[in-house]
Amino acid sequence: MKKNMFINLIMLSVTSFLLVLVLMAWYVSNQQVSASGITGKTEDGSFTLELERGTYNSANTEKWTWQSTKALSISNMQPNDVFFFRFKITAKNGGSLKVKLSGIESAITSSVTVSGTSVLIGGVKYFDLANNKVTVKNGDTTLGTLYNYSNNELSLADFKVEDTFKFYDYGIGTANFYKPESTTYYTDSISEAPKTGVVLSNITTTYPNLSEGVSYGYFALEFNDELSLKTYTHLDGTVKTDSNLYQAQTLSISSISVESSTI
Repeated sequence: MKKNMFINLIMLSVTSFLLVLVLMAWYVSNQQVSASGITGKTEDGSFTLELERGTYNSANTEKWTWQSTKALSISNMQPNDVFFFRFKITAKNGGSLKVKLSGIESAITSSVTVSGTSVLIGGVKYFDLANNKVTVKNGDTTLGTLYNYSNNELSLADFKVEDTFKFYDYGIGTANFYKPESTTYYTDSISEAPKTGVVLSNITTTYPNLSEGVSYGYFALEFNDELSLKTYTHLDGTVKTDSNLYQAQTLSISSISVESSTI
């Protein structure tokens, strides 16, 4: 039922408003780190890091295909969708590697516009502006502010898509995306993976005792259904629960830094 409400909303307006763009921009955020393009490299050259995105296909013998990426877009995102990534780690001498993801931000897509006192998404009215903001209520109870409006620009306030994402760290795996101690492939479902996700924020993950050569550090981002569901009063006055307060937003991760501790 929850997903049906979300899908029906998609069909009522332009599909572009559901585009979610995840941009991975690599740059120096630590004096001990240098980065260029999609490759992160420790200052002493003991580790290099490349980002790859995974696609799962149960019909394929190898199940997973991986592709290097500089910037990736995720479209038609639904609650519970999961997006898998891995770091291809090349170790010169072995040791421990720490990777930090930060600069996580949400923004509004260009499909959101203002006409008079109405907020439009894909040209369809979804919210009313009052006192230069969109106040989200459940009956008489104020839940928070979706948009602020100033100098002819909308900005996000209390409901940001970054707060609905979970980060799953699977640690080091083989090139085929299964744990070394397991003979079973993971599917593209978080529910079948043996890890607990954490709400996406500044994330630091450590890969200890890496051997010389190539290793793979796996992680996933999930648009979490439970976190995205909000019960609030809609434009027609009815109180319903859905994920639509997070539509037409972008998520960006602007900093991925690497730091090593060589054996």
